[in-house]
Amino acid sequence: MALCRADYQTKNTLQRCDRIAVIVASVTGIALGSLFAYDLTRLPSGYIAAYITATVLLAEVLLTLIGAVLLGFGWTRWLGVGLMVAGFLTLATYEVGSRALLRFDLIPWHPPAIDFVAGEPATVLIRFKSDVTEQQVNAFMSSKLRFMPNWAYSLERPTREADGRLTLALTVSDTAFGGKRASARQSEMLAENVSGFMVVMRRDPRVSSVELRRQP
Repeated sequence: MALCRADYQTKNTLQRCDRIAVIVASVTGIALGSLFAYDLTRLPSGYIAAYITATVLLAEVLLTLIGAVLLGFGWTRWLGVGLMVAGFLTLATYEVGSRALLRFDLIPWHPPAIDFVAGEPATVLIRFKSDVTEQQVNAFMSSKLRFMPNWAYSLERPTREADGRLTLALTVSDTAFGGKRASARQSEMLAENVSGFMVVMRRDPRVSSVELRRQP
């Protein structure tokens, strides 16, 4: 009887360990997917994001392959299942997370969508809230615009609009990313850079709105 009880306890212990392995692997997959999705919020360009997506796919494939190998051994079968689940959850969490971040405008290089052609005369206007003073605007320029974006030609001094709000204007260089001879891809790259800049500026609590004004 003692031997049967010991075998029963050992079996229960192994089953408990198997369940824990699956749970830990699943949580790890969700954590990895969330981490990769969060990385999208810290990127300046969508081109780098492609490498993150490729890394997620590679992680999913590797976890699935390792899990499939472990399925062939009795004592690692459930660990293999856990790794395969982790691979799936990594990809699924990344996809859901990235879509949620896009929905809430938290990925700087993606929104707002701008149909912009390199060489087209345009100005980015940064409007501040009505209670923001000139000193605060100067502090904003010192911290946020110490170095102008590579697509900007000039930065005008703050001007006051009819409603009393202060505004900054950055002129888009007509030679940025190839100028009037730019390819469609170069124009897309410029649009992504300008778009990302606008979103980052809009996140500042002193800013009321940021818009792209095309010149006639």
